[in-house]
Formats: sequence, C-alpha cells, structure tokens
Amino acid sequence: MIQQLDHGLVLNNGLLHRELCWGESGFYTTALRDVVAGQEYVSATLPEFNVTVNGVKIASYSEARIREVDGEYEARKPIPHFLECEIRKEGVSEVATLRFTLADTGVELRANYRIWPGVAGIVKWLEFQAGNQEAVLEHLDIDHLCCQPGLFRDCIVTTGSDDAPQPACFAIEGDTDILHLHNAKLQAGFLYGMAVPGPLRRILCYPHWKEITGGYAWSKSPFRKHLAPGETFVCDASALLLYHGDAHAGDQAFADLVRKLLPPPGDPGVMYCTWQPFLTNIHEELVLELAREAADMGFKYLVIDDGWFRENREVDSVKFPHGMAWLSDQIRSMGIILGLWYNIGTDYHEKELPTDWWALNADGTSKYCNVNHVLCFGSDYRERILEELSELAERYHVGYLKLDFSSIVSPYEIMQLGCHAKNHAHHREWEDSAIAMYRGMKYMRDGLKARFPELLVDFSFETFGPARPNIAAISYSELNHVSNHTALQQDIWSIARVRQDFYRWYGKLPTERLLGGLLTLQFEDAPEYLLTAMTGAPLVAGDLRQLDPDKRRVLKEYTTAYNQLTAGGQLTRFTVLANEPDFDAYLRTRDDGHGFLAVFNRRDTPLETAFATPFPVRNVLDGSAAQVTPANSCAMFAC
Repeated sequence: MIQQLDHGLVLNNGLLHRELCWGESGFYTTALRDVVAGQEYVSATLPEFNVTVNGVKIASYSEARIREVDGEYEARKPIPHFLECEIRKEGVSEVATLRFTLADTGVELRANYRIWPGVAGIVKWLEFQAGNQEAVLEHLDIDHLCCQPGLFRDCIVTTGSDDAPQPACFAIEGDTDILHLHNAKLQAGFLYGMAVPGPLRRILCYPHWKEITGGYAWSKSPFRKHLAPGETFVCDASALLLYHGDAHAGDQAFADLVRKLLPPPGDPGVMYCTWQPFLTNIHEELVLELAREAADMGFKYLVIDDGWFRENREVDSVKFPHGMAWLSDQIRSMGIILGLWYNIGTDYHEKELPTDWWALNADGTSKYCNVNHVLCFGSDYRERILEELSELAERYHVGYLKLDFSSIVSPYEIMQLGCHAKNHAHHREWEDSAIAMYRGMKYMRDGLKARFPELLVDFSFETFGPARPNIAAISYSELNHVSNHTALQQDIWSIARVRQDFYRWYGKLPTERLLGGLLTLQFEDAPEYLLTAMTGAPLVAGDLRQLDPDKRRVLKEYTTAYNQLTAGGQLTRFTVLANEPDFDAYLRTRDDGHGFLAVFNRRDTPLETAFATPFPVRNVLDGSAAQVTPANSCAMFAC
C-alpha cells in the first residue's frame, strides 16, 4: 500500500492515492485522489506542516513570493532536510515515517502517515525531538489542505459534527474539531478532524492564500512547547477522509477513521448515576435501594456521584456507616459494576494540598472555581491524583471513574485559561501551560490503565472544557460524559429537545463512546428518556423508586434487548432515519447489521412506519413484526 520512490512516497490502498515529494523546495503533497471516483483534490502545492523552532519559521515547502495580504515580497523560508523514510506494517495498517532535520535548530522531525485497507482516509502525526540543546516549538500547523474536489467556489464549508455553515474565509480557535468540505455538483468532498484538545485547536480556511490549515492555536491560547535536550514531543493526530456521494456519505466512514485514534472501547451497558435528583444528598440506604432497582432493570453500572466523601476526601462515615468497601461489595453482589465520581480539578474537600500545585492567574493569585483553588495538571499534582485514583480503584473495585471539575478551561467561561505559574515541573509559563495540563490528564489516564486495564476513565466535559463531544475528549477517555442534559425540569426542556442535540452531535463521531447526559428516569415518559440515552453509551439518572410497575417492565425489556445486542459487539453504526416535527427515529447497529430501531411518536394517533433495516424488526415488548408506535409514545424494535 505504501511505496517509496527516489524523491517521494506513494500511499495507495485502492480507495485513496496520495503522493508526497521532497526536494529543493521542501516536502509537499503533489496528488490526493479518490481512486474509485477518479476525483483529484490537489489544486496547489503547499507545506505539509509549519512550525517555529527557537524563533525560526520553518515551512515544509517554501518558495519566494509576493504576499497577497500586503503586496510585500516574502523570501523563501527555511525548509526541512530529508534524512530517510521507513515503511512498516502495524497490524493490518501500514505506516510511513519520514525523518527530517529542521534547518540549523538541532531538532529532528518525524512525519508519520498511516493508512488501512478499505479506508479512504489517512491518519497523520508529527514528532519533534530536540538535539543536544533545548528547543522551543511554536506556531505549529499539523496540516495544510489546499485541496478540494473541483473548484473551491462550488464547495460548501461547514464545521463541527453538526455541520455548522461557515463563510468562504474563517479562522476558529477551540470552537470545533471537524472541517467538512463538500461539492454538491461533483457529489464529493472531504472530512478533516484533529485530536488537538480544547482551546488549543486552530482551523484556518483562507482560499485567497490557497490554504486550509489545521493545528495548534496561535492567539487565544497560543501553543508553546519547551523541549529539554533529547526530549520528544508527539503532537496530537489528525484524520483526513475522502468520500463521494451526498453531503453525509462520509459520516460513518469518518467515525470509523476517528475510532482508529482512540483507546480500546469500554464495556457497553446502561450506566446509572446518583447525581439527579439527589445531588449530594445521598446515603448508604438510598444507594442500596437504587442499586437494587438498577440491577432489577438490567443496568450494568451504578455511579455514586458527589456527596460520598467529606474533608480530606475521606468517606463520609455518617452517610456511609459501613464504609465504601462494604457498600462496593453489596453493589457488586447484585451483578453491578461500581463507578465513582471524583474531583480532580480543584482542592474541593481537601484544603491541605501544597500551594505550589495551584494554577495561577496572570497577577500571581490563585485561580478559583467557586471557592476552591484550581490545581494544575502541569505540576507534580498529577502524580498525587494518579496515586489517589489508583488507591480508589483498588480498594473499592471501581470499574468506572467520572473525573470532574474544571482545571484548564471552564465550559461555563467562569475562569481564565491555563496557568501562569513559573515553578511547575511540566511547564514554564502560561503559553506552554495548556498543553502541559492536557498531557497531564493523559499521563493520569495512561497510568491508571497500566495498573487497571479494565477500568473506564472518563474526563467529564467540565474537566476537559467544551460541553459537547469532540475527538480529543474521546481520545483521552474510554467514555466521555458530554453534557449535563437531564430533562429533569420539564418546564425548561423536553426530552425531544435533548434528543435533537444528540442527533446533531453524534453523526460523525463514535457514538458508543459518548455519554450524552444524565437523563432522569422518574416520569411517565421514562421509556423515551432511556431510548434517548441509547443514542450513545446510555447514561441515566432519576429516582428509580418512583417508577410504576408498567414503566419498570418497559425499561427492563428495553435494557434486556440492548444488553443482548451489545453482547455481540459495540453498536458502532448510528443513523437518524427521520426528524420531523411530529415524529423522529434513529437506527443503531453493530458492524454485522444487528441492532435496534427507535421511533418517537408525538402524534395523537398510532404511527406506522416502514423504515428499511438490515434485518427484519421485532417489537421488543410484544414480539410483533409491524413498525407500529403508539400515540404520544415511543417504541424499540430489535433487528
């Protein structure tokens, strides 16, 4: 699939063809083609990457030019010097690693490209290794994408998993991680995404300069990385997928490509959380009652949220007189996996932590989240929290950790970004703090997984920053708690409105990784809440004791069907089949086509549908083959 030439490289898996060249002008792509459709994408030669090293601007490809932005002459920039290319097999994929030296900086670059059989996409990542002296990286663009099917004027550019329309020229930092370019005339396009986390992401689309770039932020949260002698920095990966067909023809294939950036999938199953409506008002008897209800309905996890510990993060002996180890044994004896909420972003309930772990504002004062000091993952605090979490996992046989509280940036915009401390172990100033803090999260995750391979680690949206799913969040976590959507207060939002958000968010991402919200199962329409949660990895809440026997039976049937289906593998295929004012429907299946159809009817009369499914459907409640959904209700059909 990958072949080295005298001055270049060809990546071709029968679906995608890309030609990379190196020479006097640098390193660049000369061809990018959809082999099946015969569509060429490259329209101009531009760098594979840009980076500033020790103040020297380096472009992988550069020619002298007159700049359109101001009409001034721009001399040729320093370019990388090619050393060698290595091609290797990794499983069914092939990887090409190209080594370069970067001008006279002493820094070596390794550009990596991975392709798979049957995938019209490429995953790319860069590695920078300092030589005998320190080096500073800034202004890092991972990709230049001066490519499109046909003419740019015929293309629509959108961003995000929900395809938000963008003008012809735009720049975005931190707001999105997916770029979608589609030519309706040619029925072709590409999807591009990055695992760069939070506010560090940057996408620039400026066709006048013949460039679309994706990489790290330059302004709002400027990226900087200090490398010690011999140290290596591996940047976050990018993914590029070509497709032909309508505007959504590449969605599922792109989700599959993103899966290749992720850690192994977590164990599927319905997850119940105590947070709503109880908040911190939990205690031993209540948790056991909820666990019995959850077990009876076939739920797989019970997550004890905030309220189980007090000062110094010790178990509250008043609320839990028998201790957490005893409670864990009781819950696991019911066949349920225990999950625990834990605060990692602040000194909440622990006031004796060293002050030199605090994240600082520009004026040297401590950052606060409410009344708590924010802690910096770029300090040695990361070691402390790794040991605390490891002790919890071992002592209480925890299968899932929900790690919460803002540290780097708040999704509510209530605190400044990053950390201005100058004495922390893993960063030197504000500009390099955000990447150090995110890498601190990954350090904690990797350390936990090395010790407890079956443990599911979830950096919630509050810890990670944005209150919506993104590639980075699910690449750092096996599962990601996406939002606090609950639909508990029905005068504020309906469950149908919540479902609309999930429909917009999930189309281009691996839905089985996304815990959409905390949907409360305590109303008459509890079955609709559960089916809404099943658009992704199902996470629910609510006072289960309030459910009447009929609703409990329906929930149990839905959960039983879900468990039987996921026993055969993850439900990786997600399709919205209808989204009308009076009804909507979605389909979730495994790779083999088996799964379920969910229909939501807001009409005052029964709704009969005829959606095409991979296999014949069966109503999970009565076994009938007809797609009939009662008035003002919902239905689940196994297929």
